[in-house]
Amino acid sequence: MTPLDGRFFIAGERRESSEKAAVENPATLEPVGEVFLASSADCRGAIEAAKKAYPLWRDIATEEKRRLFLKAKAVLLRRATEIARLLAVEKGTPVVESLTNEVFTIIETLDYYGRNQRKALAPKKVRAHIPLFAHKRNRYLFQPLGPSLVISPWNFPFMIPFLDVIMELTVGNTIVLRPSTSTPFAALAIGEIMTEAGVPAGVLNIVPYLGPVIVAAVVFVVGFVQFGTIGMAAAASGITVVVTSLEGYVVTPWLTSKAAEMNAVAIFVGLLFWGWIWGLAGLLLAVPLMLALKAVCDRVEELKPVGELLGE
Repeated sequence: MTPLDGRFFIAGERRESSEKAAVENPATLEPVGEVFLASSADCRGAIEAAKKAYPLWRDIATEEKRRLFLKAKAVLLRRATEIARLLAVEKGTPVVESLTNEVFTIIETLDYYGRNQRKALAPKKVRAHIPLFAHKRNRYLFQPLGPSLVISPWNFPFMIPFLDVIMELTVGNTIVLRPSTSTPFAALAIGEIMTEAGVPAGVLNIVPYLGPVIVAAVVFVVGFVQFGTIGMAAAASGITVVVTSLEGYVVTPWLTSKAAEMNAVAIFVGLLFWGWIWGLAGLLLAVPLMLALKAVCDRVEELKPVGELLGE
C-alpha cells in the first residue's frame, strides 16, 4: 500500500500540525501510517471555516448538490477496492466485509440522494399518535440550521461518518467531522472523495483530535466533584486511560487477529445467505456470526475441518 496522507482538512486545504498519532492494524499490530492531530486552534479554525461556508452551501442550487453527489459516487466507484483495503488494514475487518457493508452502502446512498434531492427534502405529513391532537396538521420540515459537529466511532469508520456527512450536506448544513484517532484514514478518505467531487472549501472540515485525553480530563473533573480530592479524581482518570489502552491495544488485537483470518469465498457466501434471510440486519451480523462459528470449530476436535474450511 502506498504511504497514506495523514494531513487533515480545514477550509478545503490539507494541513499539518506539530503532533502525530501512529495508527496500527488491530489484527496484526503492523503500522498503517501516521496522522496529524489537530490542535485546539486548528479545531477553532475548522469551526470558523464551516461558519464562513454555511451561507454559500445553504443557498446552493439543488441541481448543483445532485451533480456533486453523483460525482462523489463516481469517484468512490473508482476507488472502491482501494477504500475497502484501507478499511481492512485500519479496522481489521476482511476486505469483502468492508466492501459490501461500508463502501457499497455509501455508493447506494450517494446515488439515491444524487437523484432524489427534492423528494428527500420535501415536507412529510405525520399522523398524530395522540387522539387529543388528531385534529392537528403535523409535518416534518427539513431545514438547514448551520455548522454541525459529527463525532464518529472507530467501528464502521467509513460508513457511519459518510452517512452523517451526506445527510448534513443534503439539508444544507456545513460540517466539522471529528473521527476516531484509531481509524482516522477512513474519514480522511471521505474528505478526499468529496473534495474531488467539488464540495466548496469549508463545507466539510475533518480534524482528528486526541479523544482519550479529553475523556480522561472529563473523568478527572467528575471524579473531583464526586469525591472532593485530587487523588481520587486522578485515580478515576488513570483507570479510564488504562481501560481504554487495554481495550485498544490488547483486547481488540487479541480478538481480531487469528480469529479474523477468514476465507473470502466463505465470507461472501455467508453475506449472501444471512442477507437473504434477515436483510440488512443479516448483512451486519453475517461476519460476526461466522467468526464465532469459526472460533467454535477451531476448538472442537470433530469440527476442526469446518474451521479450516472457513479459514484462509
